[in-house]
Amino acid sequence: MDLYTKEGDLPGFSSLFVLIPDYHVGFSILSSGANLTTDNVILVNLITDTLLTSIETAAREETDLLYADVYISPEKSLNSSITITIDATNPGLGVTSWVSNGTDMINSLSQHPRFVSILQVSRTSWRTEMWKSGSGHHTHCGV
Repeated sequence: MDLYTKEGDLPGFSSLFVLIPDYHVGFSILSSGANLTTDNVILVNLITDTLLTSIETAAREETDLLYADVYISPEKSLNSSITITIDATNPGLGVTSWVSNGTDMINSLSQHPRFVSILQVSRTSWRTEMWKSGSGHHTHCGV
């Protein structure tokens, strides 16, 4: 993650501007007094740690509400479904169950070494860095 900063000082005064493009946020610190450089470094670390933790928590909660669910094909004869989950200990979304035309896809893909290295199949879930719906048309039922 990149942080872009601009700092300026005058005797007894200091300013610091921070942009975090990955999160579309930024903040500034205006201070006066002694030990300004040390104080600003401490403040930047405190604000950044708190801000990023809060943003990541909010993003995880929103993603959980928007995407974590069981998606089932409206055409019952296809016997197709996928379960999308969120796990705070792992990045991105997880696929814990995936059935396509009656085939357990996680089990099938775990049998192919090429896919195992690409998809990083684990015993508990199949994790992906990012998942996007293609058409935005899903039939789902909450579990």
